[in-house]
Amino acid sequence: MYFRSFPQLTILFRALIVITTCITFGALQQTAFAKSFSCSSALALCNNQSKLGRSDGPLVGRSTLKGMSGLVGPYVTDPNAYDYYAGGLQNSTAEGAGGYFGQYVPSLGPDSGRAGEHSLAELAVEDYYGEQVVEVGWIVAPSIFRDGRPHLFVFYWVDGVGKGYNTSAFYHIPGTPQPGQRVAVDGKTHLYVIRFFQGNWWIRYDNTWIGYYPGTLWNNKANSNKFTQVSTASWFGEVAVPKPKVDPCQVQMGTGLLGDSNGSAVINDMYFVVNGTAVIAQATAIQTNASDYDVGNFTGNSFTYGGPGDTSILDCP
Repeated sequence: MYFRSFPQLTILFRALIVITTCITFGALQQTAFAKSFSCSSALALCNNQSKLGRSDGPLVGRSTLKGMSGLVGPYVTDPNAYDYYAGGLQNSTAEGAGGYFGQYVPSLGPDSGRAGEHSLAELAVEDYYGEQVVEVGWIVAPSIFRDGRPHLFVFYWVDGVGKGYNTSAFYHIPGTPQPGQRVAVDGKTHLYVIRFFQGNWWIRYDNTWIGYYPGTLWNNKANSNKFTQVSTASWFGEVAVPKPKVDPCQVQMGTGLLGDSNGSAVINDMYFVVNGTAVIAQATAIQTNASDYDVGNFTGNSFTYGGPGDTSILDCP
């Protein structure tokens, strides 16, 4: 899912944060990376992208932002589950967003396999009202995929209603990585991108544009505002625990280590796509239950995150 449960923060951030939409990548030694975003075709965009400025491990910052006070979870985005988050969020007008995600095999604990229980990492983009959303990421969900391995997924929302994982609404390009397939757990980070181009929401995984959600999916909205640009992007890990259970008993996020720990999960080189050019993200950290899952080494465009879930004998005997 996405940060559906923070509309008040979205409004606050828009009021307090002035987004700079023209960051000079040359000044940040990212010229080659930015130049690769200037292609005229969506399918060409980034296909020969320079990897200047990215790494296959965490980008460790000098300070850590521990989220906003008062954010205690869980939150409910699915009426049948409680959700826990750790990640980053930024409000910025753009045509797309991207980032590099580590891919892991989090354990879902003793109750693994219950319908609705999952652990994932994703990129999500949404409209101004948080009602229209496109997501891409990897997910461990035994009730869906019948195993405990991470799988590529896509997901979308129309008027605040989630439409499901990997549905036929997504037009998959034959011969490219397919939503639902397993992803590699190889110690590297992998590129995930969402971009609105020529009327459709395109999805990229690593070096390949794998398909798109047709823009017409949002043509029957109740209001006249079509979903054609990003207003908010979020990069995060998520754990969902089916009701009536509340505590995420030994349900891991990422590698199962808290964000400040060595070996925790990583999301780095986060960016927006503005006028065909990559613009470095300046996100704010968000976490719902820091004792179970948190973020660390937060720089605004990279962070480490994760956690073991609730391991207390009192909550999880």
